[in-house]
Order: sequence, then C-alpha cells, then structure tokens
Amino acid sequence: MKYDKLYLIKVAKENAAYFSSVSTWNQHAQENNLPRAMTFSYYFGSWNKAKEELFPNIEVYNPFLSDYTKEDLIKFAETYKKEFTTARNWNDFSKVQGLPSSKVYIYIFSSWNNAKKVIFNNSSVRKRYYEEDELVNIALKHNKVFTTISQWTTYSKINNLPSSKVYEQRFGSWNKAKDKIFNS
Repeated sequence: MKYDKLYLIKVAKENAAYFSSVSTWNQHAQENNLPRAMTFSYYFGSWNKAKEELFPNIEVYNPFLSDYTKEDLIKFAETYKKEFTTARNWNDFSKVQGLPSSKVYIYIFSSWNNAKKVIFNNSSVRKRYYEEDELVNIALKHNKVFTTISQWTTYSKINNLPSSKVYEQRFGSWNKAKDKIFNS
C-alpha cells in the first residue's frame, strides 16, 4: 500500500504512545495494520528524523553521538592509522582499546570511506577503478609479493593497493592476471 506524508503524520499522532522505538512501533503496527517504521524512515529520511519532526519536544537518544569531538575522532584515526583500514578491523581494535566504534565515524562523516577521505586527505582511500595498465604497473612494482591471492591480499591491505578481487574482476581470474602481467 502506498502512503502519503499527511496520512503518516495522522497515524503517528494518533498512536504517539507507541512511537518510542522501531521495535515497539513495528509490533503495534503489525497488530493494528499500520505502516511499519521503515515507511516512516523512507518519507522522513530516518526513524529519528520522523520522531524529531513529529514530536519535536521529545529528546531523541542517539547512541552514536558520544563525548568525542570530530577532532578527537580524527586524532584517534591518525594515531592508529594502521588499524584504521576497514570498519571491521577498526571495530576489533577499538573495542579492545576503548575507542569509538566505526559506527560513530560513519555517523559523523556520513560513511566509512568519507571518514578516511576527510581524515587522510584521500591518501589512504583505495581507488574504486583502476586502468589495466595501472594494475600491471602496480603488480610489476610489487612482483615479489604478487604471488598468491592470500599473500597479495595481506600486502595490499597494509599498503592500500588494489585487492586481489580487483585483479580478478579486471582480468577474469587471478591466474589470468598473473599470466597477462608476467608473460606479456
């Protein structure tokens, strides 16, 4: 069923007591044949934005807003640059060190890659598309470690180089990439 924003506002106001959390709302919505939280998120941008717009006097709890400033987040990332490669890697590290999770960075910077771009001035963010000759030159330059998928994967992550998947996609397979690069 297609809803309009005015209908959603009316439904939310009539059922305000259940508009506290996604799970509470969804349970109530299912029992009463009402639009689910996802519908409100679609029309308002997010569940919390819907709550803010519909019920402005209620403070919305945001678990990603922390005691850390943007400058603190940048400092942590720069200090632990080796660990700040992927969101999963950072989460494993930050949990042990008591640092903010990747979700905080994603919330503040809009995405993980955008956080890396802003913090490291694009220097540590991998390119998404490489020309074939670029890939060949990179492999030749690092030929001592361009041997197996696992060895290259480890090395490429540490050195912010295109992954083995990039080579497989561009050349058809890892072996075809090696053959073209080293036997041409």
